[in-house]
Amino acid sequence: DEAPECILDRNPGVDLSHNLVRVLQGFFVVDKQRAFGEHNQLKRTGKYDQNLEWGNATQETRCRLDTFTAVMEVVRGLSTMQDKMTLADEVQVNLAMGYARDDTQYVHRSPDNYFHNNSSNVARAKLLWQLGKLTSYDALLNNWDRVSVSLLWDNKGNLTNVVIDEGTVEVVGIDQFVNTIEDADGLETYRERLDELVRYVSEMSHSAFEDAQLEALDDSQDAEGIIKQITDWETMLERKTQASVMGKALLATKAENLSGEHSRHQWLRDLQKRLLGSTGVFLKLVFLAKHFVRGLADGFRRLAFENGKVRALLSCTSEIVARAFDHTCSERINLQGNLRKCSEFIE
Repeated sequence: DEAPECILDRNPGVDLSHNLVRVLQGFFVVDKQRAFGEHNQLKRTGKYDQNLEWGNATQETRCRLDTFTAVMEVVRGLSTMQDKMTLADEVQVNLAMGYARDDTQYVHRSPDNYFHNNSSNVARAKLLWQLGKLTSYDALLNNWDRVSVSLLWDNKGNLTNVVIDEGTVEVVGIDQFVNTIEDADGLETYRERLDELVRYVSEMSHSAFEDAQLEALDDSQDAEGIIKQITDWETMLERKTQASVMGKALLATKAENLSGEHSRHQWLRDLQKRLLGSTGVFLKLVFLAKHFVRGLADGFRRLAFENGKVRALLSCTSEIVARAFDHTCSERINLQGNLRKCSEFIE
């Protein structure tokens, strides 16, 4: 297919919003022949120009076209931080084929991702610090579909939304969004949980990200023990899912604490399990605190603007996004209204 390559270099974000949101780097017209048709022109621009019909439009015209049917973010990625086969995937595959863990035909995953393959503690520390900093922005935006922070969100996260950039070998977040909470009680609950996370990070910061309890927890567990916990839990979930499909049982809807224990560091233990299950890398809690939690702390400090500066930054960022992407009169895409809603939530 011919691609409007000259559009690829358009990046309206400059430096202003780079640290707050990853600005989309590429426009691609999806199903181009339909996109240039009369129906889609009218729907997206409110007017029809026969010269823009796919058969009539020149390559130069296509490159200059401001309207689009889809937006994609382009990252020169080495890999995502989530492996092609996670520990949960391994469990599901083998249960589906009826293999027990001691069977000779049991399918073992073979981790193959940059975080796993680069065994340097220095490199991993850098990536964890960057991931922690990115997560601080996610906490502000309520962007729960990336890193699992059980102190704040009740989901597994999605490390496929963390990419290692090929050029800089740094963490890049993709597919982020502002998930506004309009219910007053829900918003208050989120603020309370966010406050708890910020307090935790602040306390760890004042103790140089060290805690004797973390060392004790590290001494009491190893990778094999945690893998067994994860495997047993995922096996139970998968069997309940299969039984539910067959009408034999109800699927449990709430995740339980895998260790059966609770402490102020429980969310960090949960993250340790998520990273092991997704990347194949076992990280000591002390290591996570020193680098991931430090990244959270540095990110929160960067976000600690005075209220007036926050409003000015959000206003300027919204204006940049609107100028770049608001080329439609469609009532179905209320970009300005959504930008206001997101700004109010963040503020």
